Amino acid sequence: MPRSLVVVALLALLAPVALAGQALPAPIPGTESPLTPAERGAALAELRPQGEGVPAPPKRLLLGATEVMAVNLLVWSYNRYVADAFDAYPGGDTIYWAHVSPDSWRKNLQEGFDWDDNQFSNNQIAHPYHGSLYFNAARSNGFGYWESWPFAFLGSWTWEYFGETYRPAYNDWLNTSLGGIALGEMLFRASTMVTDNTAPMGTAFTVTVDAKRGVTTGTSAYDRALTVRALVDPATLAEDLARPGHILPLRSMPGGVLRRAGHTEDRHIQASALHQRLQRGKDLLVGEIPGDAEQHQRVGSVHGAAQTTRVRTGLPAK
Repeated sequence: MPRSLVVVALLALLAPVALAGQALPAPIPGTESPLTPAERGAALAELRPQGEGVPAPPKRLLLGATEVMAVNLLVWSYNRYVADAFDAYPGGDTIYWAHVSPDSWRKNLQEGFDWDDNQFSNNQIAHPYHGSLYFNAARSNGFGYWESWPFAFLGSWTWEYFGETYRPAYNDWLNTSLGGIALGEMLFRASTMVTDNTAPMGTAFTVTVDAKRGVTTGTSAYDRALTVRALVDPATLAEDLARPGHILPLRSMPGGVLRRAGHTEDRHIQASALHQRLQRGKDLLVGEIPGDAEQHQRVGSVHGAAQTTRVRTGLPAK
């Protein structure tokens, strides 16, 4: 396979990454913040908890590299001792490609890369999933997105030379590495939304959703209302919701707000009629009301706004 085609294929795979780094489009007219950047920064600073915040996770290089090698060892052990994987060719030739040895390693190092003709499912599904394990061995050990790239490439390179008797292949290496980075980052972000909760109150957010039917951008009040209706409808199935979206579901806890005081589900809800609805097994939509400086209002200021707009709050008078 000409090396020029390899370069073209690599550039084509990297193009989406480059495009993702371009400037974001201008905000839709009418949605800009009324505050200047300095005013917005000052308002947000007042909302942040004092102190150093959540520290960055430590970068565990040795553990990450060990997990990459463990992935290769586990996959090779299955292919060699459980599946005893082989490829049969016309003419009766059979290659047990997991029967590696120092001789096969030496041969691969001497002959270098080739191009193979694996099936689509192998190249575009199995290889990226394999690569995602390398990538997330780094991501789960404190390394950032770009810092985790070498783990995917080196893990795949190691497999190509030492995990099979076949010569290492350009397309296998690229599909495993780049496909593993793309798939691995998606899996990492989805999993950390659920498993690694570093919010000060431990608010149990799950993956954001939008309703699929009747919703346009998902950002308008109308679209959000449709999504909420879909969420509370017992007939809604997982395939009726698009992920990610603009509504943030929270996982319930036994005892509800009496057990967990979070950002919005705080003590004011406990004393209100909303809490009684929860006790009867009803669904509840929770929101926060911003003030003039985009700070979340408390009960007193909400009552003042309700009197001005003639809206009933259902909140206690104090």
